[in-house]
Amino acid sequence: MGKHHYKSTLEIISVSKIMPNPNNPRGKSIRSKDNQFLYLKKSIQEYGLLVPLVVKKEDKNTYLLLDGERRYYAVKELGIKEVPAHVFEGTISFEQCKSLMFHIHTTRVQWGAYQQCISLEPLYIELKKITNDDEEEIIRQINERTRTSKRTIDARLNFLRWPVELKEIVKNKKPGLFTSVVEIENQIIKPLQKSYNTFVQTYGADEIRKAIFNKYYNGYINSAIEARKLTPLIKVLEEDVKYQIVFAKIFKKFLNDEAYTIHKLEKEFRIEFPNYDSDASITFDNIYGGLKQSYNIITLYEPKSFCDLNKRQKIALKKILTRTKKVVTTIEKNIGVVK
Repeated sequence: MGKHHYKSTLEIISVSKIMPNPNNPRGKSIRSKDNQFLYLKKSIQEYGLLVPLVVKKEDKNTYLLLDGERRYYAVKELGIKEVPAHVFEGTISFEQCKSLMFHIHTTRVQWGAYQQCISLEPLYIELKKITNDDEEEIIRQINERTRTSKRTIDARLNFLRWPVELKEIVKNKKPGLFTSVVEIENQIIKPLQKSYNTFVQTYGADEIRKAIFNKYYNGYINSAIEARKLTPLIKVLEEDVKYQIVFAKIFKKFLNDEAYTIHKLEKEFRIEFPNYDSDASITFDNIYGGLKQSYNIITLYEPKSFCDLNKRQKIALKKILTRTKKVVTTIEKNIGVVK
């Protein structure tokens, strides 16, 4: 297929001369099914049409709409008579029109989470002062002003509530740490505030953020999602005072020593609490289920198919399988199959 070089001019044209494109995939119900349409109208009413339409000139009185269906209906409902538009002229076939529409829509890049945060930051700072740092009210007002969903705003606050100096490092030096900041906030700071709020208030939430951030910044923690390893450990067992005291002690060591990694914290924690299982309590059902699952997985393969095992190890594996099978069979025979 040959290349097509389309040329357009930016003009002010009459809305009454624009013809909606019947091939637009959004369909005729665009206004009734698009929950952002009212916000778009409000935005155009307040700021004007900031993004021109894209049209193809059919004749001197008609323009076929190629891009900007929502904006077109918004200006019509607002009674706006003229709008800016990129006007394509010349002979453009039906297939070329479809190709041009597809190109316009698929090459348009939407803001990601990071860009949304940078855009929302001035408003967030303003609202912090107005609302006396009331996050529920901040979320409500951002939602009202931008029509961004409250769930999305809450997620963006995972970055926005961080100290200015750390956000500046992300923006100006290490944009790649944006994901790490979000993970730290969501997987460590929030659970800490819920379970160890006294510790957070004493140490300082921003000081905790800074200490963990520096571990990422200086390479002591390499993966953003490593923060998730701490989430199961950050939980208060109200009846276990020792757990709370020991965890706080180990976590403080983690914060005070930059080279003390999440792996080291986990290791020290497991030494103190060797029987602690964050995912499941130790029950008969769990033991039986684990044995049965392990046996079923391993027996999918013959011991001889484990090419990385030597002869002695293969014999040992066969003995383990035999013993495991005997235990599973005994449980099922004497106690009954666990459903």
